[in-house]
Parts: sequence; C-alpha cells; structure tokens
Amino acid sequence: MIRRSRLNLIGTSVLRPLKLDGKTIINAGIEIDIDYLDFKMGVINNFLEPLVNADMDTVIKNQYNFDYILSRLNFYKNDTNIDEILMMKKVVDLMKQASEAKMSYSSMYERLYGSDGINMNRMIFETSRIILKAPFEIYDNLFGVSEGKEYNRSIIREIENILEAHPGIMFDEIKKKIDLLGFVLDE
Repeated sequence: MIRRSRLNLIGTSVLRPLKLDGKTIINAGIEIDIDYLDFKMGVINNFLEPLVNADMDTVIKNQYNFDYILSRLNFYKNDTNIDEILMMKKVVDLMKQASEAKMSYSSMYERLYGSDGINMNRMIFETSRIILKAPFEIYDNLFGVSEGKEYNRSIIREIENILEAHPGIMFDEIKKKIDLLGFVLDE
C-alpha cells in the first residue's frame, strides 16, 4: 500500500501540518488518521472497484477478509468518525451479501445444469451459501471442492499461519505463498 504521509522531524508538511503520531490536522480542526485512509483505500481498491467492475471472481476469492475488515473498522472508530465507520460497515456488508448471492446462484446453477448448462426453461432456488472459516474457503478456492474428501490438515495449518502473519492478505498473495511451498494433493 502507498503511504500518503509526508512527515519531517519537525512534524509539519508543506501541504498541511502532520504530527508524529501519523494524524494530520486540517483547517476545520478535525484529525484525519492516515492509517485509516490507507486502509479505506485498500478496501476500495481491492473490493469495491472489482465489485463495481463486475470482477466477482476477485471479490469471491477474497471474501474471507470481510470479517477482518469489519473488525479493523471497529479499531478505527472514535467520536469524530462514527458516521463514516457506520457507512463503511454498510458498504462491506453489501459487498459480502453480493458475493454470497453470486456464489449461491453460481453453485446452484452448476449443480442443476452442469458446468456447461442447457438452454431450457429452468427454475432456480436461491439459498444462502454456508461460509466456511477463512482457511477452508481459501483451500476450496485453491484446490477445488471435492465431495467426500477430507481437507489436507498441513495445508490448512499453513494457510492459518499465513493469515495470522499477514492479516488482510489477498487471495493471490496466499496462492503465491502456497505455490512456493509446493503442496501436492493426494489423489
């Protein structure tokens, strides 16, 4: 993520004053948390823009981050930004619901008509999808869902370690780290 703060040792900036704690004071006397702005831009760039651009695959693969994002929003909440945080929580809930609805529809369609589909009259029942814990969702996205097979516990542990070491990490980065480890599933 790109940092926007331009901090010197005096604590001022040419554009606007900046204190050593990373918060800047604007003319109205309201402090802006630079970390929150970076976090918010990350949510917009990694989730909202792909959703607006109908890149549901990116949003769905990274949906395990929604709970982390909501907890992080609680961390940034204070007396001056309650309305802002509430709005961001609603946006995150909307993105979460949209990705779950798309997954439910796609899953049901594939189960009823196969992956290639058949052109005929069809009735689709939409239900909420069961969301697994983050390591299992990531595992399913990496290796696919195999009915009747158990999860490889060593891979699940490694995914848990990656998530713990890098909160909010995106799916593509996890995929790179798992690929580097060279895990092979038993057939």
